[in-house]
Amino acid sequence: AGDTRWPMFINLLGMAGIRLPGTYLVTSYLSPWILNTSDPLAGLRATWCVVLVDLVVRAVMVLVRFFQGGWKETEV
Repeated sequence: AGDTRWPMFINLLGMAGIRLPGTYLVTSYLSPWILNTSDPLAGLRATWCVVLVDLVVRAVMVLVRFFQGGWKETEV
C-alpha cells in the first residue's frame, strides 16, 4: 500500500533495540545464572528465545499499525 517507513522503523527497532542487546545480555551475563547448567548449548537456546521475543514484539507492533489504519492514508 506504499507504507514502508513504519515497517522499516519497526524492523530497525527490533534488530537494534531487542535482538542485538538481548542476545548480548543473555549470552554474556544471564545465561550462566538463569540456566545454571553446564550444557554447552545453553547460550544458543537462550539466543533463540531472544529471537522469539523479538519476532513476537515486531508482529504485535505491525498488527497495531495495521489495525490503526494509518497505512491507508499513505500517498504513493
